[in-house]
Amino acid sequence: MSEPFELKEAGGALVFKPLVKTVDQTNADSFLAPMAARAAEGFKLALDLAELRFLNSAGLGAVVMLVRDLKQAGGELRICSPTPTVRALFKMVRLENIAAIDENVDAALAAFGAEASEGG
Repeated sequence: MSEPFELKEAGGALVFKPLVKTVDQTNADSFLAPMAARAAEGFKLALDLAELRFLNSAGLGAVVMLVRDLKQAGGELRICSPTPTVRALFKMVRLENIAAIDENVDAALAAFGAEASEGG
């Protein structure tokens, strides 16, 4: 059985794309588990949510915890390609105050590159 996500390295960052359509209390713990387990490494992470159609508060909590854990380790998370429903949730809870939200993976990778060239 294949993993329910895609993971690749690009532009000095990791790109993690969960392949689930719905995240709720039944799968919120496993949704970001591969990245949460490595958060202490403090890497740059582009979280590609193009496949995700629904995210409830349990899933939102998993995203917020990953943002926190990465920041504490000196890393950064940028959210990419959220669907309209997921983007509306992020806007409602003002997630952009703690994590950048980009239109797509290329925009996130470009932003990581710009930050690196600016020294931060």
